[in-house]
Order: sequence, then C-alpha cells, then structure tokens
Amino acid sequence: MRPIKFRVWDKLRKNMVLFDFNDIIQSVDCCVIIYGNDYYITLENNPIMQFTGLQNLYEGDKIKYDSFYTGDSLNNSGIGIIKFIEYGFAVYDENDEFITELFDLGYIGFEIIGNIYEH
Repeated sequence: MRPIKFRVWDKLRKNMVLFDFNDIIQSVDCCVIIYGNDYYITLENNPIMQFTGLQNLYEGDKIKYDSFYTGDSLNNSGIGIIKFIEYGFAVYDENDEFITELFDLGYIGFEIIGNIYEH
C-alpha cells in the first residue's frame, strides 16, 4: 500500500511544507498542521496536495514526459501538470486540457521539473 502523504503551499511564507495525518490537529475554526515548534498553518486558505504514490510526485507538480501511445495514437513528449480527478491522478497541459491518466505515464519516462507554486 502506498503511503498517504500530503504537502501544503504556505502562501504567507511562500514555502512548501510536507505533512501526514499525524501532523494535523483540530482547532476551533479549522484544521491546522504543526510545522516546527511554534509554527502553524491553517489548511483553510492554503492549497493541499496529495502524494501520487509514484517517485516523489504530488498534485500540482509539473513534469516533463516522453512520447507515449494511447491505443494507436502517439502522444508527443511535453510538459504536464498533475491533478487529482474523481478517480485518481491525471496529467493536464498548461491550458488545462486533459492529456492522460497518470497511470499511463508510469510505464514511460517522466521527470519532475517543478510545481505550480514555486517554478
């Protein structure tokens, strides 16, 4: 079974924070995560991204992928963004057009080149 991990983009401090369920505490207004000894991040206004189970790949990551086939169609290499959809993870282009399910790219090469917040 794959680990269930998350990360959150801290808009205020402009950095990415990794966490899991053990780091979440309930507060009066919303859930927060503990980061360091005296640093809290509310999950209400900061985007949460889930681990996909492949390499170190999370929602919101930008990847460079090799050419691949879906059926008889050749899809050229390119850059995509990982998004969570109703039943799993998918790759979209920068115009928010669906490219393929992430599962299809698991068999070919791809490289993480950044994420939508930092790069």
